[in-house]
Amino acid sequence: MVHQAFGSLVEYFEISGFLGFRLKPIFLFTIEASMRHAIRNLFLCLTIVASALLVLCSGCGGSASSTPPAPTTLTVAQTTAVATQMEETFVAASAKMGASWCGIPQDPTEDYPCTIPVNVIGTCSGGGTVAIAGSISGAMDYSDTGDATALITATPTNCAIPGTTLVINGSPDLSVSGTVFYFYGGVSNFTVTEAGSVTYGPKPTGTCQTNLTIAASFIGDSEHTVRSCTLTGTACGQAINQSCM
Repeated sequence: MVHQAFGSLVEYFEISGFLGFRLKPIFLFTIEASMRHAIRNLFLCLTIVASALLVLCSGCGGSASSTPPAPTTLTVAQTTAVATQMEETFVAASAKMGASWCGIPQDPTEDYPCTIPVNVIGTCSGGGTVAIAGSISGAMDYSDTGDATALITATPTNCAIPGTTLVINGSPDLSVSGTVFYFYGGVSNFTVTEAGSVTYGPKPTGTCQTNLTIAASFIGDSEHTVRSCTLTGTACGQAINQSCM
């Protein structure tokens, strides 16, 4: 374009006398037209670039605002469901923590030390398991009646929580400690505290702390029927205080 304008400049100059020249009027018109054409093209290019940038920016903004952030914490209902599942699994597993492992004491008139190994796989209501392992140690009389201290771990694995889309796993496990009372070899009542962290997912996904106390008593029949049960403490930042019945 510059070359063409320069050519026009040469074309429309004519020599007039020695080292002189004069400008034809049409030259001015040609230069003005060329400049208008160049400026029009420049503004057209700038308009196209600006429009493209506007579309890109508005697209990015629209995408971010149309997708709300996914929740990372549990609702009260979800937390209660998680806590209830952990309590139900342990209460059911306690039926398999009998004191028949202790044997027969040499002197039936005195208490004797007894350590009961615990290795129970509890089943979650929605699928998955909770492995409960450790020991319960204390003093028993001839009829396997007495009290003992529990030092146990509870490890949920793909434990599905009923009524939710949640699955929980130990991170790595929960410590369970407290007192277990026996009557004729069976668990008559206990008060234990489960503490530790669990992971949950898939919606939402995260990790949270639990510190729950389970207090339960049983009728003493072969079905290990619960007489009373309470669940208190905190789970995933929520206060828990409810009956297990």
